[in-house]
Amino acid sequence: NCYASISSAYYSVNRPKSNCTALHLPLDRPWRGAALAELVEDLCGDGILISPGRASRPYDFRSTPDERLARCPFCPGHEAQTPPEVFAVREGGGADSPGWQLRVVPNLYPAIPRESTSDEAFGVHEVIVETPGHTARMGDLSHEELFLVLSAWRGRFREARRDERLKYGLIFKNQGPNAGASLEHPHSQFIALPFVPE
Repeated sequence: NCYASISSAYYSVNRPKSNCTALHLPLDRPWRGAALAELVEDLCGDGILISPGRASRPYDFRSTPDERLARCPFCPGHEAQTPPEVFAVREGGGADSPGWQLRVVPNLYPAIPRESTSDEAFGVHEVIVETPGHTARMGDLSHEELFLVLSAWRGRFREARRDERLKYGLIFKNQGPNAGASLEHPHSQFIALPFVPE
């Protein structure tokens, strides 16, 4: 069975069958890192990806809608609050500036780091900010906006495939606190790993 149990600090996957090396997808500028992830075995022999840095994520839903909007790192004008973008759709303007329709940034609280120095888990963990509209839902997007989101998802898979060490990619979306989202602004996430969960 193929499964991934996603929670605030833990990702459950089966142990990789191959010896993997560190992923290196360079960025123009460094960003704040989270604690390194570790792949360990549970009592049943299944691999557990422990990501302690995920527990430090902000949680939007304890504040008022106005407070959430004022401090949202994904809203236009707040681009400096995210890591440098790896992809964006915008007409005019430079990278990490307002005027975008969609942005992709490395996750500030990644489940796995981009690089590993020894036996830590590694991979890619990115956030796709789907629209500048803070309270939009996927069903609110126009056909053109939805096409941009789906194209960005496909593009992230294609970009990850360029690194032969990556074997598995996953797009997921949590919307609202009951689904596990920590931020209100519409976004999805992309994770790529050097092994296929079983």
